[in-house]
Amino acid sequence: MTSEDQNRRVLFLSVGGSPQPLCTSVRKGQPDHVVFVVSDGSDGSQSSQDMVQEILQTEGCPNGRTTIRVPPDDIDGALAKIEPELSRALNDNACVTVDYTGGTKSMTSAMVLAATSHESVRLQFMAGSRIDLTHVKEGTEKPVEIPTELIGLSQTFGIVRKFVGHRNYGAALSVLREIDRTFARMKRKVPSAWRKSAGEWRKWVAIFDYWDRFDHAAAWDKLRNGLDCGAPHATWFEKEGKALFARLERLAVTRSTPSNELLEDLWLNAERRARLGLYDDAVARLYRLMEAAVQTRLREEHEIRTDNVPLDRLPDGLRKKSLRLGQPNTVKLALSDAADLLAHLDPTDELPRILKKGNPNWQGKRNRSILAHGFQPLGENDWKQARSWFEQRSGVLWKDRLNRPLSEQLPDRLPIF
Repeated sequence: MTSEDQNRRVLFLSVGGSPQPLCTSVRKGQPDHVVFVVSDGSDGSQSSQDMVQEILQTEGCPNGRTTIRVPPDDIDGALAKIEPELSRALNDNACVTVDYTGGTKSMTSAMVLAATSHESVRLQFMAGSRIDLTHVKEGTEKPVEIPTELIGLSQTFGIVRKFVGHRNYGAALSVLREIDRTFARMKRKVPSAWRKSAGEWRKWVAIFDYWDRFDHAAAWDKLRNGLDCGAPHATWFEKEGKALFARLERLAVTRSTPSNELLEDLWLNAERRARLGLYDDAVARLYRLMEAAVQTRLREEHEIRTDNVPLDRLPDGLRKKSLRLGQPNTVKLALSDAADLLAHLDPTDELPRILKKGNPNWQGKRNRSILAHGFQPLGENDWKQARSWFEQRSGVLWKDRLNRPLSEQLPDRLPIF
């Protein structure tokens, strides 16, 4: 292929409306070949084919030209004819510009869709000084390029919204970071409103990503740092997310300490994992909730930590079977032993009795799962069984001790900045 082939300029021009800006596009673009996209009159209207003759009189209009006749109000039909011709020009290594100034709205949409499906296409329209709301002052027209990256970015923002809609904060954050890198490459082409929103969204989503990974302290630090700067992503919590602000603060303050609010957080986190189809992760969180419920009860009502229990707090049976730790006169208790201790300290507590009523079906499957002691993945039905078991016993496990309704899930919509 010669260098002339590689430098060949092809202009795709949608025809309709006023011919003057289309003539200006040809004159200023100096293409080697023009592809005229005209309406075919299939809806009973006059075809824009006749306007091509006027454009051909433009100074510098090339001899090379192709005409594509498309339906004026059928995007799919127009795209089916435009896209193959556009691909052929690109396959010949031509420099392609798509000008969608003229034609119907459907023709414009088809031109834009065809252009943005290829990274190397230059997309533009002709703008000029207006005499009134309908007429442009002749001779003032100039091409305005629309970076195709921006259209791709608008679709990427839609992906971010979908991820947040599923409360998949980690995935949303990854996409927002990639948008940041794209912005850095584009520099001044990025609309300031997009740059501001994307930056604040990235920081806002990062807080929930930390929260979703139980790193409440890091999430709280991010939020506090944003508040110190008066950043919109942080002040949103004080204005529209007050309940979330209070919850995160309590979880951060009580970090590394079992609490009923942490049990609630485990429950909500498990439901988020299940919605993403991560059933092993979801059931693992419920099992941890069961352990943490006993740990919470012992700490809050008996001032006992299961990883450092004084021997003199244990009944004789537990004292003999428990393993000693490095510290003198203390032991670390497994879940079943911790439940036995709780029953010994408070015979009226229902929690130990719930845990001692045999091995529920879901727990046996959990024990054979890949995240426990076996190698089998858990499925949706396994999750539903486990969730139902916990839902029926949630009052005893933690809900009754919250002394308030269950908190709402973490947000599934991006804020408006």
